[in-house]
Amino acid sequence: MCGIAASLFGVDASVPPRGGGRLREALRGRGPDTIDDRRGPGFHVWASRLALWDEGSAEQPFVAPDAVGVFNGELYNLPELQARLGLPGASEIEVLTRGVLTRGPAFLDAIDGQFAGIAIDPADGRAVVFRDRFGIAPLYVRALAGEVLVASDPMVLDGLDAAATATFGAAGLAGVLCDWGVPSPASPWAGVGQVRPGTAAEVRGGVLGEAVSWASEWRPSGPAEASPEADADELLDLLREAVRLRTRSTHEVTVALSGGVDSTIIGALAAREGVRRSFGIVTSLDPVAGERQLEIARAVGLEHRHVEITPDDLLEGFFDFVDTRRTPLVRLGPVGMTLLARFVHSRGIRCVLSGEGADELFCGYDSARVQAARAGVFGDPARLPWGEFGSAEMTGGGPAWHAAYWRTQVASDSGPLGRHHVITPLLGFLRPAVLEAVEARRAEAEAANGAAKASGASGIETRRRDDLRHLLDSYLLTVQGDHAWMPESVEQRPPYLSAPVAHWALTRPAERMVSLSQGKLPVRTVLARLAREVPAMAGFDFDKSAFRLDAALIMRSETAADGLAAAVRACPDDILDVAAVSARLDACRRAGRVSEAESMLLLFAASLGRLTS
Repeated sequence: MCGIAASLFGVDASVPPRGGGRLREALRGRGPDTIDDRRGPGFHVWASRLALWDEGSAEQPFVAPDAVGVFNGELYNLPELQARLGLPGASEIEVLTRGVLTRGPAFLDAIDGQFAGIAIDPADGRAVVFRDRFGIAPLYVRALAGEVLVASDPMVLDGLDAAATATFGAAGLAGVLCDWGVPSPASPWAGVGQVRPGTAAEVRGGVLGEAVSWASEWRPSGPAEASPEADADELLDLLREAVRLRTRSTHEVTVALSGGVDSTIIGALAAREGVRRSFGIVTSLDPVAGERQLEIARAVGLEHRHVEITPDDLLEGFFDFVDTRRTPLVRLGPVGMTLLARFVHSRGIRCVLSGEGADELFCGYDSARVQAARAGVFGDPARLPWGEFGSAEMTGGGPAWHAAYWRTQVASDSGPLGRHHVITPLLGFLRPAVLEAVEARRAEAEAANGAAKASGASGIETRRRDDLRHLLDSYLLTVQGDHAWMPESVEQRPPYLSAPVAHWALTRPAERMVSLSQGKLPVRTVLARLAREVPAMAGFDFDKSAFRLDAALIMRSETAADGLAAAVRACPDDILDVAAVSARLDACRRAGRVSEAESMLLLFAASLGRLTS
């Protein structure tokens, strides 16, 4: 992958050159090998390169008399795309630029890859900005008078325009609270947007046009004819090919191993493709995750190392992420990924495979099973064996507590969209402008839920689509994914989000993905198939426990807790009731406990304290 930036303006406009040391420094993290720029009528583009393979002349920007282009990403089916265009041996950037300009954005639907880019036709002053189907590669836009700025991340955008991320909008902050990352086309910052996944937009005369979707619809078309066993064999073959293509590199490829079922499958398949090493993160207070990672790595044939995070490490990493990425956080997953990215980069690694996307495609969250239970997939919703649901994600309590939890969740009439119930205890801390924006976001989710019900869409399918649209794009792939890895010169490649694997999942009914006790049934069946090839995997028992980094860990250290408290006190009082938030932090310290909602509140306040002080 690479770092990209552009200033797009009218062909006859007099726009002074942008960029300089700050822009190049931001681009250098994303692409330390080369940095170059080109200026012409109506455009000035920059690109830095993280070289992971070469095909044709791969330098960026790509400049020809009839086409100019820059992009960030990978095209894994490049030979097929070269054949479509009659360009044998052409580089990724040439294929992508000429494909978009000559065939239109619909050309992007033929790509198996992860990408965001800008293609320019110098003859007519037209530029096209675009992004991959799921949003693995982000792309930010800022429309000014007669000029559109485009960049691969907030730091690069700041390098183009220092004022870009200086002002937060209430709607953007509401998005952070409700969705953990702001769903495109919005962003946390006033005046800054994002290109939506699976869309493209034209820029003419320095004016950004409406985004149009290029992604074909992948919808369940009815019960599949194949047996579950044949289905699993097909999925395993697709995953095997996705991993094979994503191990293509001129540098060593490794695996980010969490200890869960998704990354275990990727690790096992990668090891059979010659990958030797895996990496993970653990906390200094919980050695279980590290032991599980080591056990899995030994079983599948990987050499494993993990980075151990202390409370003080976590606070320092949190402050650094917020300061450099210019992004408010309510969760610390991005911090953990950034620390892991630095760890692997220090060992010469440029590329990791990850398990991202499996939970969203294959209905791995508890909410999917709740929706299936409400719809009667497991029988009468009032008479289910509640104890068989098992433990809920990220909650405590014994079997009786969990049984009561599931009974309450299934009986509730709340819709499938959004995770807004988590922030309900926080609403009293929000100042009016942000509270109003949060309520608007909740109303939007309720309206979408009502529209889905009216259309006859199942609750579980609606939930899956919402997870892909809001959680995967805005948070997991952008904030916790790209913004953590790429500024550290490490590319993350998620095989589950390959076009063939995603097509397989999304053309099968979501109801087939879950049972009473677990989700991701196709993925678990693939695991059983792999255990025939790797017998040491047969004994693994993957429970649903989630690895968490949150404010509770920070507060296990007095010095770290003091640092967090100081950042909270610096939060603007027009966004949060800072005195009340500080009092809640003190109460958490006395009690020695921090709930999920309290952790979100404290991290949100501390983020804003850092960003505005």
